Amino acid sequence: MNEVEELHREIEGNEQIYEKMETKSDPKKVEELTKLRVEAIKVIYSNLIEL
Repeated sequence: MNEVEELHREIEGNEQIYEKMETKSDPKKVEELTKLRVEAIKVIYSNLIEL
């Protein structure tokens, strides 16, 4: 498995966590997970650009 596939799996996992947290409506945790999500997307795009 290459790095991009690993990152996609990690984001999918984070998406599931994000959705669960969103339903619990803990604003701090939702904000934290949103930041992680954005950071993961930035990493994926920078890796895709390098390819």
